[in-house]
Amino acid sequence: MILNYKDGVAILEASWDLPSALDLNVWVQEVLEAAKMSIKAGRAIPLPLK
Repeated sequence: MILNYKDGVAILEASWDLPSALDLNVWVQEVLEAAKMSIKAGRAIPLPLK
């Protein structure tokens, strides 16, 4: 997944072992948060977030 932001780009790689819809929504939010953190930090942010 590639996310474009005004200050940078996040390239995310993950496996897609699809969980239930609610779990997926929470996971997507976590991935998006990690992407934002990655852009600010200039490095990869490991998942899951702690």
